[in-house]
Amino acid sequence: MIGDIGLKILSESPYIKNLEVLKLWKNEIGDESLELIIQSSNFRKVKTLMLSDNLVGPIGAGYLANPKTFPMLETLNLFRNEIGDNGAIALANSKPFINLKFLFIGENNISDVGAIAIIKSNSFPKLETLDMVKNRLGQKTTIAVFKYNKVKNVQVIVR
Repeated sequence: MIGDIGLKILSESPYIKNLEVLKLWKNEIGDESLELIIQSSNFRKVKTLMLSDNLVGPIGAGYLANPKTFPMLETLNLFRNEIGDNGAIALANSKPFINLKFLFIGENNISDVGAIAIIKSNSFPKLETLDMVKNRLGQKTTIAVFKYNKVKNVQVIVR
């Protein structure tokens, strides 16, 4: 539980400029706290960002939707947050994450609307795994996943 103060210190630290993995799960990080990370130039080399089990909502997902914040990002884990359809759509409409291979957005109260936006997005050209487990997904998402897998070689997990 590093909280806002811990994140502020981390964001301003001169010692983490080469950090490649940032694991912040279960820290009650919400949109305001996430904004501290986004505004810092310390995280430009991060390849893995683990934010599972936090309080990131649609606004926070919007902050993350700027690939310039994490230009080297290969793994984004937002499992068990609160991004919802609006957050999924923000990620889907972002400029391309040219290195992103793994996107975990399970258990985020996403419906077919947000899931299909992610599936149809061109923002993840190197995506290998898209994990959307434990969301409110229906038949429309199942059909979209089937069509998507015919076109791209991506493992999509929706159970």
